[in-house]
Amino acid sequence: MAKKTKKAKPEVVWKGLEELRPLLRPIGELKLDPRNDRKHSDRNIMVVKNSLREFGQDQLIVVTDDGTIQKGNARVMAARELGWSHMAVGDSHDEGIRARLRAIVDNRSGDPDVGSEWEFSNLADDLADLDSGVFDLEDFGFTDDELEDIATWESKDGPGSGGEGGGESEAGPRVVVFCDTKEDRDMIFDKMTEEGFKCKKKG
Repeated sequence: MAKKTKKAKPEVVWKGLEELRPLLRPIGELKLDPRNDRKHSDRNIMVVKNSLREFGQDQLIVVTDDGTIQKGNARVMAARELGWSHMAVGDSHDEGIRARLRAIVDNRSGDPDVGSEWEFSNLADDLADLDSGVFDLEDFGFTDDELEDIATWESKDGPGSGGEGGGESEAGPRVVVFCDTKEDRDMIFDKMTEEGFKCKKKG
């Protein structure tokens, strides 16, 4: 009698923290949230993809019982573009409005409106140390113009000040807005100037 050959296990294409490996699940079982309230631009997915490529997965994808993603839609989209076969997944067992609330709170928690913002003086120092040619910081979401703007926060009066950052002196707090496209930049610039705000645009 001919021996039955064992089916080879599918190759796992994945990179991440080893403690997450026991939680790997085929990526085809995961469903993007059709009601995801957070939009992801091509630039956003590029940054996430480059982060996964460089560092691997270090956070669980959180799903409901039917595999719908509550936390990690962008990471799964990026992983699929990288050709990964698996992701480390945790089940929340949430249902109904609790399932929606978890997804919304995850998206909301990083918004500037609720107090999440950069400490620009520290960020400027860190990015200056990283800008040594080992990494291309644009791959991780920082263009040359943005790096220049962030660096000006090291001066006494902030970006565009009369301090070491250069430019004319202007009193008061400032907001720096990074846009995905020049069209978005121009639209925001025109709207804010119409409202009476002093604005500058670069790039």
